[in-house]
Amino acid sequence: MSPEKVVTEYFENLIQTKQPDWSYFAKGPNFIMKKLYTAGAKYFEKFIGAQLLTKNENKAVVLYAITNTKGEIHRFACTLKKVDGEWKIKTFDNYDIG
Repeated sequence: MSPEKVVTEYFENLIQTKQPDWSYFAKGPNFIMKKLYTAGAKYFEKFIGAQLLTKNENKAVVLYAITNTKGEIHRFACTLKKVDGEWKIKTFDNYDIG
């Protein structure tokens, strides 16, 4: 699965279930991730799209856009890495690049 597809599927699932699916991540969540990502999940309303910014053998950066419950569009970046041949989410940037 491409890095963009991983990010797309993660957010489509997140919006539908309002719960993070940790199987999309390179390593399990720590306490802070669990609190932040679970609390934040309820504020996302619509996934707009993902675009690959850069990719090499083991690392990729994907830009994505999403709306919150107020209809505001936010643009963020996500870093992915290859784990056992599959792309997994490593980190999300915590600032809006838009």
